[in-house]
Amino acid sequence: MKDELTTSYEVRRIETVDDVVAVLDSPKASFTELIDCVDVARKYDQWQLRHRAAERAFVETDVQAPTDIARLTGAAEFVIDNYLKGADSLDELPSQIKGADTWLSRHRSKLDAVGENEFADEQTELLAELLLLLSDNTPESKVRLCSRLRKVDRSDLGIEAVRPVANAERDNVVALTTLGAAYCDMGEYCKAEYALKAARKLKPDNDQTLVALSRVYQESDRPYDALDIAKSALVLNANEFTAHRLLKAAAAVDDAEAFSQAVAEVERAVEADAEGSPDYYMLLLAAEALLDQGRSGEAAVIVGRMVEDGVPFGGAKARRFAAVKKSAEAVNKPNLFD
Repeated sequence: MKDELTTSYEVRRIETVDDVVAVLDSPKASFTELIDCVDVARKYDQWQLRHRAAERAFVETDVQAPTDIARLTGAAEFVIDNYLKGADSLDELPSQIKGADTWLSRHRSKLDAVGENEFADEQTELLAELLLLLSDNTPESKVRLCSRLRKVDRSDLGIEAVRPVANAERDNVVALTTLGAAYCDMGEYCKAEYALKAARKLKPDNDQTLVALSRVYQESDRPYDALDIAKSALVLNANEFTAHRLLKAAAAVDDAEAFSQAVAEVERAVEADAEGSPDYYMLLLAAEALLDQGRSGEAAVIVGRMVEDGVPFGGAKARRFAAVKKSAEAVNKPNLFD
């Protein structure tokens, strides 16, 4: 959709379901208005309206610039997400997945035409994996299914999938950890803590369990407990997940010194692996966290090192690095009014 469309009339404020209906029933609507419709429809659990708005945003987007490509893929994600949101139970999910796959296949050519074949492939693979896991009743597949459903914001169905496994296999650390993480997603922190503590008792050195437990503590207003657990997780296994959790936990305590220490611990962890190449993604996480805290100068130092080393990012990580690099570079630009 051309940006000029929004200049021909004042962009409408969309705050109610009636506003959404009015926009969708009108002959013209800007991309911004349609995405506002998506957000408002979701707020009021109006999934059919959300689907209409997202699909119209996709169909009417006229790709003429890189920002339009981002709009196109964003609208496609909304449509696919809406199909997944349409299932009230695991039994209903397969038909919704097939509907999403049919829609994606029908519109695949538009994504391929603008070079978004990788995005389309990822979405197709996700839908295929979900269908495969739904058809497999092994405990391992149920645990994996819960993890995949968490990533598409269906932790409620993830709990439905993995809870029977956790109840039947009380020593299944992975199932207990996955269940606890899903309960945390749903805001059921007591149940989450119960499952995760059971998993930790079985295997105290499982960094995934500690990451999930740290998040539960943070979400339930125990920031220093969350920070302590996150530190232990990073020591056990320094990776992108433990680093991300430590940085999030450190930011939550609202203590500049504690946050600085967390960043330093992540940087030390990156340097500790003398045999392999540095995990630059952990450094990217640190730079993002510093930017979020308004510490752009420190973020710029990390970005500068990564640029010098020629960081081999691709796909979504490359886009994130480009955004961080742009923000960090802005720090070094002179003020025109000095």
